[in-house]
Amino acid sequence: MAACARAGGITVRSISYGVGPTVLTWGKVHARLLPLAGNALLKDTREETLYDDDPCLDSYHFQPLWKQVLLAIARAASAMWRGKRR
Repeated sequence: MAACARAGGITVRSISYGVGPTVLTWGKVHARLLPLAGNALLKDTREETLYDDDPCLDSYHFQPLWKQVLLAIARAASAMWRGKRR
């Protein structure tokens, strides 16, 4: 999902693999203790403070509807793919 968001021009704040305490950090990527889930935190103007000099064109909220739907499908597809591998 993070790759799909980045390809669509949306800023990715952080990527987490797993749950629990952070074991390893490499830039924006965080590996956690239990590899059971994942999370990608995107720039979203509904949750962040807006600044006058930031046009927010790279945030999730200002993207066209088709990009938002594509990200939701990518999230579901990655969850199904992870479930199929086990």
